[in-house]
Amino acid sequence: MGGNASYSQDITLNGVFTIFEAIRLLNSDRKIYFSQEQSLKNISNFIYTKNEEQLDSNFPFYKKRINFSKQKYSDINFVIIILESYDKDLMNLYPNSVPYFNNELKKNGVYFDNAYASGRRSLMGLSSLMLSIPYIQGLMPLNSGLEAKEFTRIGNLLNNYGYHSLYIANEGKNEERISELVKYFGIDEFYSKEDITITRNYPYFEKGYDIDGLEFFYDKINNINSSFVSFFWVTSTHLPYHQVLSEKLKIYDGNDIIEQYLNRLRYTDYALENFFKKASETSWFKNTIFILVPDHRAVLSERKATRDIIGEEYFSSFILLYAPYILTPEENPLYCNIGDIIPTIIDLAHIDGEYSSFYTSLFDNDRKDYTFIYGEDNNIYTFAPNHRGIVNILEPNIDNMSELDKAALSLGEILYSTVKNNKFVKK
Repeated sequence: MGGNASYSQDITLNGVFTIFEAIRLLNSDRKIYFSQEQSLKNISNFIYTKNEEQLDSNFPFYKKRINFSKQKYSDINFVIIILESYDKDLMNLYPNSVPYFNNELKKNGVYFDNAYASGRRSLMGLSSLMLSIPYIQGLMPLNSGLEAKEFTRIGNLLNNYGYHSLYIANEGKNEERISELVKYFGIDEFYSKEDITITRNYPYFEKGYDIDGLEFFYDKINNINSSFVSFFWVTSTHLPYHQVLSEKLKIYDGNDIIEQYLNRLRYTDYALENFFKKASETSWFKNTIFILVPDHRAVLSERKATRDIIGEEYFSSFILLYAPYILTPEENPLYCNIGDIIPTIIDLAHIDGEYSSFYTSLFDNDRKDYTFIYGEDNNIYTFAPNHRGIVNILEPNIDNMSELDKAALSLGEILYSTVKNNKFVKK
């Protein structure tokens, strides 16, 4: 189950291999291995907590919170910053690439060290973050047909509770059809790279420049006159890495792709520092929770494996909540996923309305300590303290499967059937 395969081999999962594996499954209906009765037995301890209420048994993921994890804060805001290809292991190996992140944000935040990405592509991270679902094995992903199904639109839900929503892509509005997807998520206000004023001299880079992008983000937040939930996607850490975006912030010669990547990390770390210093002087800073999360690990052709277990090598990540006037700093060992972020916002904002989610609030005191990753390679990767598992959904060894792995397979099957039949959300 472990391995030291290089990323030059692993990178195929982001391309042709992944596509062929997905098509192999999509050519026919996915085989279901557990009956409904067996599945319900397998997931009985996994799908809800005592702080959530199931609202309709015909819609298994449709629920509401009946207890909240923290005291209610008036006018609480949320800023979610998605960190393109931020890599926890490289950040730990080369701390000089992220000094502000380490010395301020991580030190004074709630840091979830056992968090995992939902996939190895940005689109997987986007769908998990915004729709609170994993990749659904057997169905086309977001931007390829999944948007024909109905999910909880986070912008619409929060708008019912007085929240204004803002999303800044920091990339072209037509890339990955992001402008259309943001509308699909129910977001009130959207901007892309085309709207951001570039004030510095940069080499050409197809994505946005984060110092300017985050300054634009800061200005747009300042113009909001209500509680808000705002999203920004850091993009300067996206491939390719050979251009130096700032000589001042260059920390390595850039002789290989690792050094080039670390130079980009340093650039984005400064961009974050610049943003947070400006934000700390505003009236909204003290009642805002900042959530920082990578979309996936860095995929670097010259990189050596930093994990012995292949699932960790693919998906290991982190989630950081920074709110120095609201949350007590800690390193939290909980096993969790980027998909847990929207349920966490619902929990912390005391949203008592109905919603659908595969995931659970990070602060729910009854949640189980595990997370499941549903890969585009038709494997399910299961993570918990003292447990690492891989289940192949085309050939699962059901007779020799742990209870946790059975739950992961059953939940995946129920999710597939639910979304395929458009029963994820009850209208």
